[in-house]
Amino acid sequence: MAFLIFFLCIWISSTGYGITEQDLQRQKAVLADYETHSKMWQWGWTGVFVSSISLQGHQILNKNSTADEKFDAKIGLLTSSSGLLSMIVNPLPLAFTEDWYSLPEASEKEKDAKYLLGKKIFSDSYIELQRRHSFSFQMKLVAEQLVAASLIALLDKRPSDAGKRFLLGMITSELWIYTLPGAIYNSNDLNQRLQMRLSGSTLSLTLQF
Repeated sequence: MAFLIFFLCIWISSTGYGITEQDLQRQKAVLADYETHSKMWQWGWTGVFVSSISLQGHQILNKNSTADEKFDAKIGLLTSSSGLLSMIVNPLPLAFTEDWYSLPEASEKEKDAKYLLGKKIFSDSYIELQRRHSFSFQMKLVAEQLVAASLIALLDKRPSDAGKRFLLGMITSELWIYTLPGAIYNSNDLNQRLQMRLSGSTLSLTLQF
């Protein structure tokens, strides 16, 4: 992040957007509207996956667990680990706004750099939300749950339990997507609120990149 900030400062030194305190306050207001939901989603689901992994691990190591319970726990461990990996590798940028708040804004160049960083946070968040709402991502979730259910049905010879596992897995996956801060992904309000003044003119910072 330090390298990014340094790069932004060097780049804007030759352009000079002339961002004002009012511009940054508007951007701060938009951040405040969406970052709480984003943080709740990011850390809430990370906690869900970590808890699930812990419970599945306990089930596997528990001597009193039946063979079927241990098998199901291994499947659950795989799917929960996949979810946790997704949260770590592709986090929602709006859940990590500390760098924006910590940036100074005393000089014109510092205001410009802070503004551009805020814009990048929003654009990156939009891209990530668009990816998670995409048809291909949905199909990956379906495929993952089909594989999990198939392992139970074919390897452990329990087709009825496999059906229940698939249904539960899909409900969880859809909740994962449904609870995303969708207002950022599908809201004219954000585009309207991001009408920022740049160099005496108004630039619409639509998130449809």
